[in-house]
Parts: sequence; C-alpha cells; structure tokens
Amino acid sequence: MPPPQFQQGPYPQQFGYPPMQQTVYVHGAPAKRVNHALHLILTIVTFGLWLPVWIILAIANS
Repeated sequence: MPPPQFQQGPYPQQFGYPPMQQTVYVHGAPAKRVNHALHLILTIVTFGLWLPVWIILAIANS
C-alpha cells in the first residue's frame, strides 16, 4: 500500500518568483515635554516628595 499523498494548501504553488521581502520603517514618537508648572505644584503640595519624580522625568525627556 503506497503512503498517502498530502494535498497542497489552498494556494497554487508559484514558480519563478523571488521570496517576498518587506522593509519596515520605525519612527519614534517625539518626546513629550515635561509640564514644569504641574510638577512644581505637586512638589509643593507633597512637601517635596514629588521632587525625585520630577527630576527623573526632566532628565529622561531632555
């Protein structure tokens, strides 16, 4: 008894075409500006506890 033959997929096999290649371009989003007025208010209201967060954000977004 011969081995069972597998059927091809729903698409016909194509010959003579090079493999498809895709080029992906990645554009980074522009950095958001730090709202210094808001962070100043938060720093005053929290008695300076917000200051380290403000400093980290200012350095990271510079």
